[in-house]
Amino acid sequence: MSATPQPAHGATVQSQGTSIWPFKSSSQAKIDWLATSLTTARALSAAAEPIPFPYVKSLFATVLSILETVEKVKKNRDNLKELCGSIMGVMEIVHEELSSNKDTSGVKFKTLCEEFHGVLKNILEEVKQLNTEPRRLRDRFQEVLKLNTTADQISAFQSKIQELRSNFMLRAVINLHMTVDRSRNSHNPDSTQITQGIISCPPPSRIFHGRQSILDKMHQFFTQELGKLRIFVLHGLGGTGKTQIALKFIEESLSRFSDIFFIDTSSVETIEAGLKDIAATRGTGTGVDDALQWLASKTDEWLLLFDNADNPGLDLHKFLPRCSHGNILITSRNQGLVVHAGSHSVVSDMEESEAVELLLKSACQDITTGNQEIAGKIVKVLGYLALAIIQAGAFISKSGMLSSYLDLYKENRSRLLAAKPTQSHDDYKWTVYTTWQISFAQLTTTATTLLQLCSFLHNEGMSEELFSRASRYQSDTSPARDGLKEALEFLSPFIGSTGNWDSFSFIEVMNELTAFSLVHLDPATKLFSIHPLVHDWIRDTLKDSISCGHQITTIMGMSVAAIAGEEMEVTSLKLLPHIDSLCKKITQISPAFLTEYGLIYSWASRYEEAMPIQVSALDHYKNVLGDDHETTLDASTNLAVTYHELGQYQEAERLRKLVLEKQSKILGNGHPKTMRAMTYLAWTYHCFGRLREAAELEVAALERQREILGEDAPDTVQTMADLTVTYIELDQMQEAVELGLATLEKRKKISGEDHPLTLHIMSFLGTAYSRLKNFKEAEKLYLVVLQTRMKVLGETHRHTIHVMNNLALTYFASDKWGEAEKLCCEWLAKQRFSQGNDHPHTMDTMVTLARMYYHMNQFIEAENLFRELLDRQTVLLGHDHPHVLYIMDLLARASYSSQNLTEAENLFRDLLDKQTILWGANDTATLNTMHWLALTCYDASNFTGAEKIYHELLDRETMLWGADDPATLKTMDRLALTYYYLGQFIESEKLYVHLSEKFRASLGVDDPDTLLMAENLATIRLAMTAESSNHSA
Repeated sequence: MSATPQPAHGATVQSQGTSIWPFKSSSQAKIDWLATSLTTARALSAAAEPIPFPYVKSLFATVLSILETVEKVKKNRDNLKELCGSIMGVMEIVHEELSSNKDTSGVKFKTLCEEFHGVLKNILEEVKQLNTEPRRLRDRFQEVLKLNTTADQISAFQSKIQELRSNFMLRAVINLHMTVDRSRNSHNPDSTQITQGIISCPPPSRIFHGRQSILDKMHQFFTQELGKLRIFVLHGLGGTGKTQIALKFIEESLSRFSDIFFIDTSSVETIEAGLKDIAATRGTGTGVDDALQWLASKTDEWLLLFDNADNPGLDLHKFLPRCSHGNILITSRNQGLVVHAGSHSVVSDMEESEAVELLLKSACQDITTGNQEIAGKIVKVLGYLALAIIQAGAFISKSGMLSSYLDLYKENRSRLLAAKPTQSHDDYKWTVYTTWQISFAQLTTTATTLLQLCSFLHNEGMSEELFSRASRYQSDTSPARDGLKEALEFLSPFIGSTGNWDSFSFIEVMNELTAFSLVHLDPATKLFSIHPLVHDWIRDTLKDSISCGHQITTIMGMSVAAIAGEEMEVTSLKLLPHIDSLCKKITQISPAFLTEYGLIYSWASRYEEAMPIQVSALDHYKNVLGDDHETTLDASTNLAVTYHELGQYQEAERLRKLVLEKQSKILGNGHPKTMRAMTYLAWTYHCFGRLREAAELEVAALERQREILGEDAPDTVQTMADLTVTYIELDQMQEAVELGLATLEKRKKISGEDHPLTLHIMSFLGTAYSRLKNFKEAEKLYLVVLQTRMKVLGETHRHTIHVMNNLALTYFASDKWGEAEKLCCEWLAKQRFSQGNDHPHTMDTMVTLARMYYHMNQFIEAENLFRELLDRQTVLLGHDHPHVLYIMDLLARASYSSQNLTEAENLFRDLLDKQTILWGANDTATLNTMHWLALTCYDASNFTGAEKIYHELLDRETMLWGADDPATLKTMDRLALTYYYLGQFIESEKLYVHLSEKFRASLGVDDPDTLLMAENLATIRLAMTAESSNHSA
């Protein structure tokens, strides 16, 4: 031949005005090429009867017509050049097949040629619609190209021709394997000649990457136990790349199989057509059974690929050959097909490294460190879904927008995921969104609605329990609980004839969703999840998102309202991610269930988020129901809890007093809610440090509860637990232990060994034992609580952290300093890593460790930790928050102990000013700070400053507790000593005379404290005598 056409991938894009033909020589070369091709075809026509010469001639003539015509077209020139390159690439393969005496007699070759010719004729079809005048075909085609054809149309033709070219190439690869096998068999006269064929099986995408673990599993499965029927199922969500994995496996295994058959399994009709094609090509008949019988009788290692067996209503079993040999590979969204499989793999998200490389390859971007970093962020947002990554790569390849793709995606997610790339790497015709729409369209109304409701929840950790519990909600007929109709309508199909939840009905709907891999159900936890992109797609395609959002917020509210009190702590942790998601995606939560949403945040210790919700709920109930309605008072109680936990004790006390007053008036003193309100107010007093007032209220409430509700009522037992804690803080340890043990036994009977409330009282008992120095019992209790809370609540829950801190302090108090420090340091490192330095639980552990350092006399280490804590908490909580003041107190003491007296004095003065404003001059904490400030001044030899503070402190304590109270006498002793160092001996003598008399009367003449007072008095008098002698001299 005088000229050879160049391969498509070798064709270069030329500038406008140059020839569009992929030939370097003159037009004579085109004629020579065509003439030689036709001669070759004519010579082979007798041997290749299924492909008669006239057909080949027609095909080649059409190609020539197109190539000559497009050379004259000025519009869309770059696209036309690519199109011609692809056409020539296919023609090169056809010509090479014809001219090299390869086997072209198979039906497959004719089919491909016919399909190719059909595409070319489709390009020319449009001409006939333009004008009926009898003009030359070439002229009409030129007119179409000039006037109508767009770049997108040309690209569509280009895509189809590229697909045909790939099919021709795959056939050529198969023929190569056949040639090798025949060559081997020719040396073995006993061998049976292998005849291999493949039906409509495209090659994998040229950018296929990764999935090696699945491919390895497939290779291992299909090479073991020869002579046995082997069935492997690839199942997973649409768009994960199941078909591409199957095609890659076939490409890697061509030499293994005698025949490879590709069956489109999207419907019964396509399956039957595929099987009939097998029967026809093998000359065994024309029916489905003929093909299945032929496969059953053919003992060679054939492979049958059932692709896209997605319809859950399809019974694939009747299309499987009845034999004990052969190989079957199935791709499906329906995981139920694994019942047929000897092995299977879930095709889910790609590994990050594989996803990054796939994105950069499909985007035609260099694999550099910078590009990999950008790509890593993109594939994470795309949920590591293969099809989404390829679509993104196609867009980036066309636009060059790798670095700015994420910003564009955030604003145009739906448009990007729904757009079909102009250029594709394989024959998959669906986009990310359309591939799921196919499955979605087949769902029942109930399944569709469930999926749409779940799109507002977090995409992981959803459960049947959320919906079943909502069905148990006792409907409130008050106007505050409106909008239940739609929620109840959705739940009604899952309610049985007895009025109870019908789990079977819910499972049926879940089976429907899992059959399309739209949800994934974890059989161990019974929790289900939705791929992040599917999750977004469902919400993006909602026609009425407002109505659907209202429906799911109502169902969630009903579900929370139906949670039993003792289950709230654990259940709230499960629901928290969903509450977060709802509050983020829905701008206006239905006011009917605001209280329930606030409760979840409260139980999760996220009080800053709970407060605005609870304030809105209270305002709503006041407006709708009035100030004195039971629901309004309950909302006030919940808000008071949040104020309390945020350290806003005065607001908490105001609300709780108001609730107690109203409930006493409306419900009576003996009503359970009134008695509960008494215990809530008592707990506020407890946190104010007003322990005696707290104890009085709790004792009064407990007496009423025992009388009205009984000893073993849950409210009674809870009040016993509260009083136990108050006794501990009052240092009445014996009473605390006795009451705590009785409470523990009752709580175990009511709630069980591992219930959070049981663990609470065990933890309190541990504290009491620790303070009684019974460290063995304390350690035993703390260990049980810690292990259970870690299992149920996790390492990062506040109650887990609390008991860990108590255990560490118990180790420390029992002189196990090494174990205490090790436990605290290990826990702190975990928390810094998992929760960050500013998380409240991290700071709790820092406090515990700093206190240990303080008691171990490692004052510098303690001071450094307390200073870090003070800085962080001041930024997070503000200067006047109780937690900030607590840390300030500890830092001041550490500074004092490290002899950093100037800083200690400044801290104590600042702390005293804040406490006086917040809690009053006579509060216990305020008086304690005055003691420390006076002591710091004293040790710094600032006796004037110390004297002033001690004098004021003595006046207050005398007024509050009397002149004979031990605390008052201690302050009098410090003031007398300060007078001594100021040289005010007369004032000092007066105080020591009074102290000596008091101590002799109360403790006896031989008590060490009495003797110390007498010694101090003698020292003062000696100093007075010496001073008098000096004056006389």
